[in-house]
Formats: sequence, structure tokens, C-alpha cells
Amino acid sequence: MNNEQKKILIRSVEQSCPWDKIPTSVEGLFIVKTPEVNGHQTVLIELNPSVMGQPLKKRGVYIKNTNEYEAIKEIINNPKVKELIEAINECYSKKIVRKIEI
Repeated sequence: MNNEQKKILIRSVEQSCPWDKIPTSVEGLFIVKTPEVNGHQTVLIELNPSVMGQPLKKRGVYIKNTNEYEAIKEIINNPKVKELIEAINECYSKKIVRKIEI
């Protein structure tokens, strides 16, 4: 990120209200300003993928710092996560209800 982009980021955060989602050029990536606590401003990144411009979730995943990012990345990249999702989908996905002829 260059200096001009950083200035735009700072200006956008300063002009926004707490919990506003500031869109970025990356689809599904938002900047979120939180309320100040003891004069300290916190800004988060929200990951919330979308389909045709509509977010998939009401609330996405909030990331505060690089440690959180690395921990989430490690979990997501674990092949066991995909295995678990596939098993859950197989066992609990919506089943087709057969129409009963009367």
C-alpha cells in the first residue's frame, strides 16, 4: 500500500461512524471502524464473501492484527476443515422430499 492509499484509508476511517463498513477494491474485504475506548481507535478488517454483490453472511470474520490473520489462515488451510465441512454437508444437507401420490 502506497502513501496515497494510506492517506485515503485514514481519511475514510476518520470520516466514518463506528461500525460503518468501508468497502475496498477487493470483493468481500471491508474496513470497519469500532467505537473509541479510552481515546484509542481500533480498526478491523472484515472478511465476508459475496455472491452477485450480496454478502453471504450477516456478519463476516473480523481480523484485528497479523497474529489473528495468521491463526485464521492456518485453520482455513488445514485439510481437516474441508473434510469436516464435506462430512457435515453429506449428513445434514437438505434432502429432496418426495411428493406423495394420493
